[in-house]
Amino acid sequence: MRAGKILVMVVAILALVGIQDFMAHGENVIRPFFDNLNGRPDHHGTKDIGEFAKKSRSDKIVLPATDIQGLKVVNPRGDIEIRGAEGEEIVIDYTLSVFADKEKQAGEYLAQLSLKQETVNGILSLRLAEPKIREEFIFGVGASYTIAIPRGIATKIVNFNGKVTGENIVGDLDISNTNGAVSLTDITGDVDVYTRNCDLELGGITGDVKAETAYRDVFITDVQGNLDIQSNDNYVGIEGVRGQVVIGGRESRVDVRDVEGSIEAALEAGKLQAENIEGSVTVEGGYDAEVELEKIAGNMRVNTRYGDIHVELSKEAGYQIFADVQRGKIRSRLLFDLQNEGLSQRAVGTLGDGKYRVDLSVETGNIIIGQDR
Repeated sequence: MRAGKILVMVVAILALVGIQDFMAHGENVIRPFFDNLNGRPDHHGTKDIGEFAKKSRSDKIVLPATDIQGLKVVNPRGDIEIRGAEGEEIVIDYTLSVFADKEKQAGEYLAQLSLKQETVNGILSLRLAEPKIREEFIFGVGASYTIAIPRGIATKIVNFNGKVTGENIVGDLDISNTNGAVSLTDITGDVDVYTRNCDLELGGITGDVKAETAYRDVFITDVQGNLDIQSNDNYVGIEGVRGQVVIGGRESRVDVRDVEGSIEAALEAGKLQAENIEGSVTVEGGYDAEVELEKIAGNMRVNTRYGDIHVELSKEAGYQIFADVQRGKIRSRLLFDLQNEGLSQRAVGTLGDGKYRVDLSVETGNIIIGQDR
């Protein structure tokens, strides 16, 4: 019995020593991953980047764009501005920066940084090059760019911890950014955007837009093509889309208006408001989804598990209405054939010539049907 207790104590001591050894040495394996990911090692505690010494240097690169079809920029920290250019040259103004405990340390490490550029199969790539082993006193590194891009060059940007802005560009864009903001205006080409913890603004896009966003506000206006947006835990405002709109997400509020095509939405939770839509509207709601539709010139099909559906029908159009609630109420001042069966209600009716079909279904919630005045 006594030997068993001693054995347990020995194992506990060895385990404690092992944990302490990992805390002391294991971080040397883990840290480089995070350093390479976002330029911010965790061994400086809770100090903010503004509390560290910073050293920077700037330069310019001018390259002929004759044989370049695409541009790719990968950046751990900093702002990136891209804008369209009429000439035949790519002009890159850049600033390299180092954040360290002391100014001298920052300056010495800055001397070892460079901007690496290479062209493979017509794709020009730019990235920050630094020593393989980062000194312990270096908090982070980054680069800021202002790039003039000739017409027809596709651009891909992968950025962390900064703003990405673009305007007056003729060419496709593929933008990924974490912790910052993305603003793109007057783009002739398709736009593919991925953001996390970034405000997103898109406007004046002559092409299709595909966006995946989370945690910050999104505003999209004047899209001449189709729009596909997936959102998570944020607000999304959409106004003015010539093509079709596809919406997906969770815990988001989405306001969409002035769409010439159809809308297809799948919301696990959140709220969708749609107004002045010239095509059909299809909505699949999850466990907590609220839907409001107004001025829809097309067929409507809305199905939710939990949440209310509110539809305002236009006097200028005709509808065939089929509404079902398993647990809840159907409320309307319009004349419908209303049937009650236990906790369930069903309403059927026709307005005007019945051109458009309206199917509304809720497991738990209410359906409110009105008509604009």
